[in-house]
Amino acid sequence: MWALTTAEHRLSAKLFSWRRTCCNKVHTNMQPSTQESKDFLEELNIEFDKPDAVFSPGERIIGRIVITSKPDCILSTNKVQLILSGSGRLKSKENTVNDEIIYLRKDITLIENNTSFSDTVTYVKFEERLPSNLATSIESKHARVLYTATALLDYHNGKTLIRATAVHGFSVVERTDLNICSKTHFETVPISAHRKFGICSCIGGQMRCSLNIEKLALVCGESLSISGRIENRSDRRIEKVSVTIQQIVRIRQKMKSAESNTDEISWITENADMHEDFLALFVDAGANIKIDRKLHIPPLPPSSPNEAEMMAPVASTNRRSRMSLSHSKISNEKSDRCSNRLITISYALAFRVKSSGVDVMAMNVPVIIGSMPLHSSKTEAYNDKIELGEDPMNYKQCKTDKAVKLSQEKDTILKCSHFMLQFVNKYPFFVDLTTSSKQSKKISMLASAIRAEGKLMKNVREGRRLEERLGTVDSGETDTGHSSITEVFVNPPSDTNEDRDERHKVIVCKVIKMMNGRSVRSVLIRGNRNGNGHTEERIPTTVQFDESSGDYRCLCNCFHVKTGALIIGCVHVVMILFFFIHSVFIFIQYDSVGQAKKGIKTDYVFPCFVAEMIGLGVATAAVILLFIGITRNKAMLVVPHIVVQAIAIICFFLLLICGIVALSTDSTVFYRLLNAAPFHEHPNRSTVALDTTNLVHIYAMLVIYAFSFILECWWIVVIYNCNRYLDERSSYMQYCLAFSTPMKTLSA
Repeated sequence: MWALTTAEHRLSAKLFSWRRTCCNKVHTNMQPSTQESKDFLEELNIEFDKPDAVFSPGERIIGRIVITSKPDCILSTNKVQLILSGSGRLKSKENTVNDEIIYLRKDITLIENNTSFSDTVTYVKFEERLPSNLATSIESKHARVLYTATALLDYHNGKTLIRATAVHGFSVVERTDLNICSKTHFETVPISAHRKFGICSCIGGQMRCSLNIEKLALVCGESLSISGRIENRSDRRIEKVSVTIQQIVRIRQKMKSAESNTDEISWITENADMHEDFLALFVDAGANIKIDRKLHIPPLPPSSPNEAEMMAPVASTNRRSRMSLSHSKISNEKSDRCSNRLITISYALAFRVKSSGVDVMAMNVPVIIGSMPLHSSKTEAYNDKIELGEDPMNYKQCKTDKAVKLSQEKDTILKCSHFMLQFVNKYPFFVDLTTSSKQSKKISMLASAIRAEGKLMKNVREGRRLEERLGTVDSGETDTGHSSITEVFVNPPSDTNEDRDERHKVIVCKVIKMMNGRSVRSVLIRGNRNGNGHTEERIPTTVQFDESSGDYRCLCNCFHVKTGALIIGCVHVVMILFFFIHSVFIFIQYDSVGQAKKGIKTDYVFPCFVAEMIGLGVATAAVILLFIGITRNKAMLVVPHIVVQAIAIICFFLLLICGIVALSTDSTVFYRLLNAAPFHEHPNRSTVALDTTNLVHIYAMLVIYAFSFILECWWIVVIYNCNRYLDERSSYMQYCLAFSTPMKTLSA
C-alpha cells in the first residue's frame, strides 16, 4: 500500500513537471523573432479602398490586409486580427487627470482558425463602420487626435508561433456643411479701422484702412476676394498690410485643485498662423492705395461643427483703431455647448497694418472653414465624379503639420515598411468649384502628374517582379522582341481579372524594355521620391519676401541695399575719374626722352599707365552694368561688379605691400609699381632718394590706397546683399505671377 502511494506521488510529480515544461514551451513560442521567422513571411501591409485614407464619422472603412509570403513557402496562420484605434491625447501632462480620450477601439478577428496560404500574395478583406461621434484628426502644439489601423498576424514557422504586425494611419474629418450656414455668412462684410498719431491728427496725421471681405464661410481650395483702400495721411511709412489665417484651438483638460483636492476643467487656447498674404507693401506718407487681392485658402482642418453658431446671423464687424473682434464670447459659448470635446477648432482672419516694426492697427474677423461646399458652387466636373461613384474631393496635407511616428504593438515583429510609420493627416481640398483659386487648380495638376508617374512606375516595378517570378521573358531576349507581346494577346492563359492584370503589368514592362529603359519624368516632380521608392505629394511652399527686413539694410542701417548700391556706384565713378586723372598726370610729367639720353632704357611708366587704363576701363564697364542691373532688377548684372571689387581688393592690398617695401628699401622698382609720383631714377643704381614733394605724393597715395582698401572690403558686402535681394525679389515675383497677382505696391 505504501509502495502504491509512493508511485502515485512520483507519477503526479512527473505529470506536473511535464505540464510546466509544456506551458513554458508555449510561452516561449509566442515570443517574437527568430531568424527562421523571416523565411516564411516577407511583408504585411494594410490597404484602404481610399488611397488617401480619409474618412468621415459614421462612414464604412473598407480595405484589405496584404500578406506576402516567401516563394515556395506555405504560410500557416493561426489568427488574423485588425485593431482600429483612435484617441485624443494631451502632450503636456503636468497636473492633468485625464490626458487621453478614447474615441475608437475595435478588435476585429478576420481569421480565427488555422489556415494555410499557398499563394505568394494573399488578400484578407475587411469592412467596418466607424462611430458617428469621432473627432477630427489634428496635430497641434499641445494636443493630438490620431487614428490608426493595426493588423496582427499569428503564423507558424516550423514549431514556433510568431506574431507579426503592420500599422497604417488614417484621417477622420467631421462634416462641416456650409449649406446650413445663414445667408449672412456669404454676404460682403465691410470692416474699417483708423489710427491717429501725435496729440491731435493735425500734428502726426492718421492712417485709415477700409476693407470689404467677400464672405465668411468657405472651404479649402477656394479664393477669398478682399478689396478696399489704405490711406496714409500720417508722417510715417506703412511697411505692410497683411492678412493671416489664424487657427484657434481650444483644448479641454482636467486639473487637480491643490486647495479642494477636486478636479477642475480648464482650457488651453492656441493661436497659430497658418497662412499669410500681403495686401500692400511700403505705403509712403500721403499715399492712397487701392487694395484688390484674392486670398488662397490652403489645406486646413475644418472648423468644429457648431450648428447654433453657423445658423446665427453675422454681427456687425466695424471697429476703430486698435480694436479687434474678440473671440472670447464665441469661444465661451462654444466651450459650454461642446464641453464633451477635447479639442475645438475655429478660424479667424487677422488683418495687420505694420509701421516701424510695430502693428499699429489690428482687426480680427471670425470665419468658418467647412468640409462640404455650397451646392451652388459645384461644377459639372464635380457632379460627374459623384455620378461615376468617385470621390469628388482631393485630400492634401497641411503645410504646418509634421509627420507623426506611429507605434507598433508590444512583443510583435514589424513586417510593414518603415515608411508607413511616418503618418501625416490629410484634409479636403476642392479644385472643381466655381470659386476655386488658381493656386488650387495648379496644385491639382501637379498632384495628378505625380500620381500618374507613381502609378506607372509602380506597375513597371510589379511587372518586372512578376516577370522574374513567372519567367515570361528569357534572359537572352532582345529589347525589340515583339513576338512575346503578341503571344500574350493572342494566346491568353485565362480570362480572370487577376490574370488580366498580371498580363497588363508584363506588357507594360516589355514596352519599357522596347524603349531601351528610357522613360520621361516630369521636371516638376523630379526628386520627389524617398528612399523606399514611394512618391511624395508636396505642395509648393509659399515664397515669403519682406523688403523691409533688416537683412536688406546697409551703410550703418541708413539705406536700403538697392539705394546703397547706387550710392556706391556713384562713388566708384568719382574714384575712377580721380585715378584716371592722376595716372595721366604722372604719365605726362615723366620725361622719357631725357631719361633715354641719360642711358636709362628701362621704362616702367608706360606699362603701369597701360595696366591702370585697362583696369579703369573694366571697372567702368562693371559700374555701368551695376546701374543697369539695379534699375532693371537683374541680379546677374551685379555679379561682374562683385568680381571687379574682389580684384580691386587684391590690387590695393598688393599696392600697400609695395609701398611698405619701397619706403623701407627705397627700391626704384617698387616706387614705379606704386605709380604714385613722377621721378627720375639714377642710371647705375637700383635705389632712389626722393625729394620732399614726391615723398608727400607717395604718402598721400598710400593713405588713399589704404582707405580705398577698407571701403572696398565694406562695399563688397553691400553689393553682395544687393545681388541677394534682387535674386530673392525675382523669385518672389515669379511666385506671384504663377500663383497670384503681383504686388502693385512693390517698389520698382
